[in-house]
Amino acid sequence: MDISPHMAGIAADMGRYFGPERKLVEAECEKAGIKFMQHGGRGNMHIHLQDNTLWHKKELVQNIVEISDEMHRKIEIRIT
Repeated sequence: MDISPHMAGIAADMGRYFGPERKLVEAECEKAGIKFMQHGGRGNMHIHLQDNTLWHKKELVQNIVEISDEMHRKIEIRIT
């Protein structure tokens, strides 16, 4: 099951930045209360930005779980 803030529209990925550009993006995210994380590997290294004030609300996460479960059920029906 995928539980992702991307599905809720409260997270976005952007390219990989270095040096002063990265520090600028990170500083602006901190001011806005947005989680900044650079992760991935080899060809998928990127910056992940996420609004944790919304992501940590239980109702939102529960809705994402329900949407994800429904999507998986629909996929299983098509495969079988």
